[in-house]
Amino acid sequence: MDATIELTRLKRVVDAFFEHLSDTVGVREVIITPSEDFYWTVTGMDLWHDMSRTPDPDVGKLSEDWEWVRDLTADSEGMSAAMLMHLAPLLRFVGEKVGR
Repeated sequence: MDATIELTRLKRVVDAFFEHLSDTVGVREVIITPSEDFYWTVTGMDLWHDMSRTPDPDVGKLSEDWEWVRDLTADSEGMSAAMLMHLAPLLRFVGEKVGR
């Protein structure tokens, strides 16, 4: 069965999470230490397809992902759906750090 991600609803959920973190929990920033900067990732469609084989992991860097996305609101010409690949690890990192 197919599932549909409603982008406007997803945006509301993400906004609500960040409002909660900021207003209720009091978290306004999360620091990336050098020992936490690198992460394992599976790139491209290997992440979702062909579960019969083991994909080749790659390494990402949170500080570089942050550099890619932090100024996008000021420069919407640089914004593309592909930039979500840089945003996803940052969201996961914030969740892991704040959720502890």
